[in-house]
Amino acid sequence: MNEFIFNNNNVCLNPNRITRKGDKHDEFEISTAEHEGKWGVGVSYFYHLGGMSYGVSLQRCTFESETAAILHGVSILRQHLCRQKAKGSKIYQLLNEVAPETLQLSLF
Repeated sequence: MNEFIFNNNNVCLNPNRITRKGDKHDEFEISTAEHEGKWGVGVSYFYHLGGMSYGVSLQRCTFESETAAILHGVSILRQHLCRQKAKGSKIYQLLNEVAPETLQLSLF
């Protein structure tokens, strides 16, 4: 098991990382770390129109499993990309490699 190290600002210095790169400017990373039995997530993405980033902090270690933390990270990235009207971008498509977007069916 990995021994995660947190700095004085409570940010993990050696998280597990999932990284995908598209074209020269499109990439994202989902990072996870465990503290006292709970998992936290950090996300970053960059593409030709913008980006954002934050690391795994002790305050974000609230998930029961690493999988739950990763799925939350994917959800955050999808929300940000939709707000920036980047749903059809290569970076959005790369998220489906980590967690495929489910099809919502309606009866009405």
